[in-house]
Amino acid sequence: MPVTYVIKENSAPVKIEDKEIENVLLTAKGKEFIIDMGEYVTDPDGEQLKFDITISNPTIVHITAKNNQLIGTALGYGVVDVNVKAKDARGESVTFDFKVQVKDPSKPLSV
Repeated sequence: MPVTYVIKENSAPVKIEDKEIENVLLTAKGKEFIIDMGEYVTDPDGEQLKFDITISNPTIVHITAKNNQLIGTALGYGVVDVNVKAKDARGESVTFDFKVQVKDPSKPLSV
């Protein structure tokens, strides 16, 4: 029995409605945050995306990717730049940039 099939071109991941990840403010060491990447990026081919995360100072914040979520934990005080690259199986990608600030609760005012 003959079977007909079509091999389609790969489609790169795309930002949902050009939505950007907002900056994150944490108020103490040990605080956590979760970002659902399903709200920001999709793959037209329906592939599960991988996330490469680059943090300007990994002693302040640790971020891991699990399924479609970024899970972050404050390790120290300060501000870091975060770059997230969402990649499909062929390496096509889209990037997001945001900042994470961890404030020292003993210093209520910072400039």
